Amino acid sequence: MKLESYLNEVFGEEIVVNNLIGVDQLPLFLQNEYEFSTGELHGNHCIFMGVRSKQLLPDKIRKHFAKLSETVEGKFVLIFNELRPYQRRTLVANRIAFVIPNKQAYLPFVYLDFRENLSYGKPAIEKFTPATQCVFLAIFYQLNDEISAFKLSSQLNLAVVSVYRAINSLVTLQLIKVEGKATRKKFTRLKKEQYWLKGKEYLISPIIRVLYLSSLPKDVRFFDSNESALAQQSMLVSPVVKTYAISKKSVAKIDKSLLLDEDKAISEVVITSYKVEVWAYDPELFARNNIVDVCSIYAELRGLDDPRIDIEIETLIKGEL
Repeated sequence: MKLESYLNEVFGEEIVVNNLIGVDQLPLFLQNEYEFSTGELHGNHCIFMGVRSKQLLPDKIRKHFAKLSETVEGKFVLIFNELRPYQRRTLVANRIAFVIPNKQAYLPFVYLDFRENLSYGKPAIEKFTPATQCVFLAIFYQLNDEISAFKLSSQLNLAVVSVYRAINSLVTLQLIKVEGKATRKKFTRLKKEQYWLKGKEYLISPIIRVLYLSSLPKDVRFFDSNESALAQQSMLVSPVVKTYAISKKSVAKIDKSLLLDEDKAISEVVITSYKVEVWAYDPELFARNNIVDVCSIYAELRGLDDPRIDIEIETLIKGEL
């Protein structure tokens, strides 16, 4: 079903979608990234943006919206042919409007419509928070099944109350078994393979921001990340621009003179540049040999739909089970 027909059905009114005038005046990188159209939606002038890229980065999308707002006015709505559940959750969490004709629509400024086959009793939790993901990963990588909130608190530098909150979320998702009551509760992980298979659907990408640097400052800890990390542990070829991960605290140590313009770095593929991901949690927590952990790599790359990457990640994860 086309966008126009779907919106007419959802809103019960005639909505006309037209090509956006002046697209050729927009920056080239936006023209390459989206297909633009426009229409009036329940009293709101909307700019519909058909997404060509398979990778969803909320910060990047917001920058695109900001650049567009310099030229056009309206509510920006992303249009997809399909969208995976975790991608939908990422967009909803960041209140980014989107439509999948005949399937789903998330329009926080007007209307919310989700058409899915939902089973009764499904946990209300749709995705991990960064803290819960940290606890999930720490439990995954530990050797034994028994869980100690105090040990996790020390290992992750999280308050005990935050760790207990994360553990309770994992209990709700039936990833952790609990025995006893009150202060005598005993928490144990599911068998490692089952724990991973059930929990991986709730993983979020750790990336909250992407920087491009002309050089890497020596007083900052950088960890090989994304496809660069995967290439180091597989037969895949390393990307031209190396990708690293850093903690949020490390950003303050980076001299602004090292920052490159993102659009220029992407479009011109500056060979001497470095792509640096700022993570929601410290990559050092689970890194080995200056390479980020494989579960976080999975969370970063699972939306690329590249069979080669899927096979290599699956092989690495099997080595952890």
